[in-house]
Parts: sequence; structure tokens; C-alpha cells
Amino acid sequence: MNGLKDIFSNMGVDDAWLYHGSPRAIEPKVLHPRPNTTIAGEEGHFVFATSHLLSSIVYAMKTDDMVTCGVMNENGIEYTACIIADRKKFLSQSVNGTVYKLPKGSFRNVSYNSMPSSEWISTIPIELSEENTVYVPDIETVMAMGGQIFFLKDGMTKEEFFLSIANKPITFQSLTNDPMYIWENRERGLIQKPQQNYGKLLQTELSI
Repeated sequence: MNGLKDIFSNMGVDDAWLYHGSPRAIEPKVLHPRPNTTIAGEEGHFVFATSHLLSSIVYAMKTDDMVTCGVMNENGIEYTACIIADRKKFLSQSVNGTVYKLPKGSFRNVSYNSMPSSEWISTIPIELSEENTVYVPDIETVMAMGGQIFFLKDGMTKEEFFLSIANKPITFQSLTNDPMYIWENRERGLIQKPQQNYGKLLQTELSI
């Protein structure tokens, strides 16, 4: 089993791998296709993976309070950000996760408007190995690796959040400046220089 720093140091060297983040260990070690109807309009049973390592690390911390997670590109700088609803509840839990490194061979890329994305899907079960399993111990590790964590201000619900952003795109600048959000990286002094080249991906604003 490799650590996060090991898997990051090898990123970009080998394009044969994809990543799957999970908030819980998968036992037995097989990823089975699950029903989904939202992948570029396709219906079917899919296993999901991404070529964007940091996204999988952030997603590995997913709880019911996670509102959204995605990748933004502003002025040539890439940000991977996550918005979580209940800061007090989230931080009171022992939240950790797992990232699985998967061979790309059985996956195909998901295209949006004929453009490739960082999303990949497979219709067959994928076996997992301990050797390609990486544990994400806590939220501080995610931030130290470059993940940007935002919480909604105290008392704000998911419903109020979605109403507030109707027809208003979310940018990294708006997240860091709007008092509606608490930027946890800034609260803990873990503002890392945004990482580059975590994989081939479609550079878009954070999508809700």
C-alpha cells in the first residue's frame, strides 16, 4: 500500500491509471456497477472513476453534508473545491476515506458536448487490490494536498444555499470572498499553492 505522497509523486508519469474515492472501505474488494441516469444523458449501470487524483481524494471525504465538489480553472490556475453544509457536525465526526487506483483498460471516457472530461465509466465489476489502495486519514490531509474545503455559514441549510446561487456561477474568488462560506483552509492556515496537472480533465467552473 502506498501513501498519498507516493501516489502524488507518480501522477502524470503513467496514464494507465484512474482513481475512485470512497468515504468507506469497499469490502469485498470489488467495485460493482450501480444504476445511474445522469452521465451525459446515458442510462445504465456504471462504475465511476476519474483521471483527476485530487478530486478522488476530496470525494473520499464525502458525507451526507457534502453539498458539491468539483474542479475550477481561473486565470490558468486549477482549484479543486468542496462545499459542506454543517461545519460543526462534520468536524465533530471522525471523517476519513479511501482512494483506489484502477487500471484504465476497462473504462471509457465520458464526453460532454463532444469534449472529453475527467470522468470515466465502466460497465463491468472492477477488482481492487490492497497494493493500489490509499487511505485518506482526515480533512487536514486533504487540505495539505491542495484540496479547498468550504463550509456554509452557521445555520445555513442546503436548500437555502441552492436558492442563493440560482443563476449565479460559483467561482473560486466568490467562494473565498463571500461571507456565506467559511474557507477552512484559511481558518487552519493550510492555504497551499494550487496544484497543477493532476490528469487530463475538462477545465470548467464548479458545477452544481
